[in-house]
Amino acid sequence: MTTFTKKKSGSPMPGLLVFALLCFSLLWSSCSKKDDTTDPGIGFLTVVNASPTVGTFNVYVGGTLKNNAALPLGGAIIPYMQLAGGSYDVKFTTASSTDNLFTKNITLTGSNTFSFFLIGRTGALDGIQVTDAMTATSSTQAFVRFANLSPDAPSLNLKVTGGNKLVDNQFYKQVSSFIPVDANTYSLDIADQNTGAVKATLAGTALTAGKYYTVMATGLLNPGAAEQSLRIQVINNK
Repeated sequence: MTTFTKKKSGSPMPGLLVFALLCFSLLWSSCSKKDDTTDPGIGFLTVVNASPTVGTFNVYVGGTLKNNAALPLGGAIIPYMQLAGGSYDVKFTTASSTDNLFTKNITLTGSNTFSFFLIGRTGALDGIQVTDAMTATSSTQAFVRFANLSPDAPSLNLKVTGGNKLVDNQFYKQVSSFIPVDANTYSLDIADQNTGAVKATLAGTALTAGKYYTVMATGLLNPGAAEQSLRIQVINNK
C-alpha cells in the first residue's frame, strides 16, 4: 500500500518577524530624527544704555521694538526679556527715528541670563554682552557687581564711603562677578585704582537681602558738548 503524506503549508512566523522588524526600524528612525532636533530653550536678556550722550535710545531685538520708553543713560529693560535661544541683532536708534545708530549680533543660550550694555561715545558706539549668574540666595545678604562703563575713566575701585573696597581694579568695559554684601543702606564711591582719588559718590544706596544689583560707572570724567559727567548708577537686576 502506498502511503501519501500531506505537505504542511509554510509557517507564518517568518513573515510576521519581517513585518515586526520593519515596524521597529521605522519607529527607531522616527525617534532618532526627533532626538536630533535640539530644543533651544528660553534665554533671558536685559539691555542697558551706558552711552554717555544726553540722547535716549530705542532698542530693537530681532527687529522688534522692546522698550516702552526710550532709554536714558543708565536706563534698562527690566524685567528681563524672554527669548528663544539663538542669534539676534540688537539695534539702537534715537527716540524719534528708526534709523540705525548701532547694531550688534548676539547669541542667547537657553536657560541662561544675559545683560547687553550699549557703551561708547557718539560715533564710536559699541556693545558688550555678559552672562548674569544669579543663582545664589540669601536672607541676610544682597549681591553686587561693578561695571566700569566710562570711556575716559582709569581703572576704578568700587568701595563703601570711608570703608572697604567691594570690587577693585576694573578697567573700561569690565564687569565683575556678583559678590555677597550685607544687606544695608550704603554710600558708595568709585575711586581711581592708582591714586585712590574718589571720582563719584552715590549716597543712600539700599541693598536688599536676596536681590542682585549692578553698580555702574557711567558718563565721562571730561564730558564734551551733549555728553554727561561721571556718576554712579545702580540697576536692580533681580
